[in-house]
Amino acid sequence: MKFLLLIALATLNTCSPVPLGDGDRRITARELGAEVAVPTLDELSARLTELRTACEQLALKANLPSLQDAQAAWRAARVPWKQADAFGFGPATDLRLTAAMDQPVDFAKVEDEVAGTTEISEDAVTALGANRKGFHALEYLLFGPNDAATLALYVDPRR
Repeated sequence: MKFLLLIALATLNTCSPVPLGDGDRRITARELGAEVAVPTLDELSARLTELRTACEQLALKANLPSLQDAQAAWRAARVPWKQADAFGFGPATDLRLTAAMDQPVDFAKVEDEVAGTTEISEDAVTALGANRKGFHALEYLLFGPNDAATLALYVDPRR
């Protein structure tokens, strides 16, 4: 999270080819970072924490209320996540930090991972391609054709 914040602040402070100097431009860029980027990223972090908690509850007890809580948490996290898209320019783009966000999810590959035998761990997920993980992959896993059909899939502990 701090890395994203640093990238966002660096982006806001270095996006202009004209030196900011110590005047109004630097003050404006600093205030924009402090008043827009930082609160948005803080809210995103809080919402993602809530989403993680809701998904952990869904994994513990695969029932309709826990599925609906996870879906609601996903929807709540989506708002600041989309707002944070505005920070994906300049150095963030140059460093290809936003490229993975633009790749569509390959649903067949997500299902292959769910059906696979590789231990699901933080390292294993980090090694996955961008089209097999992330916010859109989670959307795919949480929102099926209907809640009953989606919930029925959660008898599989890997899901």
